[in-house]
Amino acid sequence: MKTVIEVQNKKVPVYFEEKSKKALDKLIEVINLKIRTGKRTVTRFLTSLDSIEIVGSDAILYSTKETDTLALSLY
Repeated sequence: MKTVIEVQNKKVPVYFEEKSKKALDKLIEVINLKIRTGKRTVTRFLTSLDSIEIVGSDAILYSTKETDTLALSLY
């Protein structure tokens, strides 16, 4: 499935399986927390965020820079 969330005034597609639907709320919570309290590397990564894929209890964040990805644990 696919949905779109807003991160720092930018619309970002999120891909997930039906069974991971509950993780979507947790993803938004974790990203907002990282924006406020994350280390500089994480907050800088979020500015170049291109898309997100939820896999199990992790969120894989993809950057507009082709080689950059970041995994965040949701639980």
